[in-house]
Amino acid sequence: MKDAALMKAAPANNVIANTKDWEALWKAWRGDEKVPAVDFRKELVLVAKVGGPNNCGIVATLEENGNLKVLTQSTLLYGPGFGYQLGTVPRAGLKTINGKAVPAFGS
Repeated sequence: MKDAALMKAAPANNVIANTKDWEALWKAWRGDEKVPAVDFRKELVLVAKVGGPNNCGIVATLEENGNLKVLTQSTLLYGPGFGYQLGTVPRAGLKTINGKAVPAFGS
């Protein structure tokens, strides 16, 4: 994305748990493209973002204690804008995400 100000549309916790927030982020970043359907009773959307004209990736690992450890990988280019990646994960088995409570459905 060329406009770095649009990074602010991402949730502070990098997790989306409801349709309203999902549609808002999608429209901010993807414009008029059709919003993919997500069943938030069963899934969450993870949001990774990095500054500059970088590519990024999400690495998510479910630990034995139910914590989903989420890391963001990035290329290291300098410049304007930002890169992002979105991904869904099942809610089943999740107790925390990076040590914080899993957002309730619809929150």
